[in-house]
Amino acid sequence: MKALLVLGVLAMGACGAKDKSGARLDLADARLVITQADGATHVLALAAGGAVTFDNQPVLTLERLGHIVVGGHRLARVELDGSISANKVRTNATVSPEGTFVLDGQTELTIADDGAVTGPLFETMDHPRLKLEGAKVRYEGPPAARRATMVGFAAFVTSLPAAVIAK
Repeated sequence: MKALLVLGVLAMGACGAKDKSGARLDLADARLVITQADGATHVLALAAGGAVTFDNQPVLTLERLGHIVVGGHRLARVELDGSISANKVRTNATVSPEGTFVLDGQTELTIADDGAVTGPLFETMDHPRLKLEGAKVRYEGPPAARRATMVGFAAFVTSLPAAVIAK
């Protein structure tokens, strides 16, 4: 599973992240509403302060200067070009300002102008808390917060916070 390749590189960089600035993330109240094919609904939410939750449970915190914080530690960041790195090692993941999620140079998820989130990742992703195959995902929030929301979603679906806590 391609998304899990991100996990390995991010987990390697969990220690020793330097205090450098990455891409500016516009933080605002926004969310991805996920309606599974079986009718179950989940919400991944971004708060204006940077907290990311899944079904009201904390996942991680994003900072305006691109840092991804888990358990109080800066473990990764979104670089100026949109790539996600950990300990100066760039992963195979990139998130554009428009919220497009790219793995290995291939577009995996996009947010349309109407807020619909689509892409081939939903057909190949296996996640213990979500059934993404056949799911409908909708972005709700200001256009500027799309990148930050998608970064939070990418970290969640690759189980990044769990990998850091296990270290």
